[in-house]
Amino acid sequence: MWKIMLKSKAFSQAMEIERLKKALRKKDDNIEELEARIARMVAMQEK
Repeated sequence: MWKIMLKSKAFSQAMEIERLKKALRKKDDNIEELEARIARMVAMQEK
C-alpha cells in the first residue's frame, strides 16, 4: 500500500517537474517562482 502511494507521489512530482521545465523553456512564467516550487517539491521528497 505505502509503496504504491510513494511511487505515485514520486511519479506525479516527476510529471510536475517536467511540466515546469517546459514552462521554463517557453519563458512564459516567472522563473524564480518555478525554481521555488521545484525546491519545495525536492524538500518534500527528502522528508
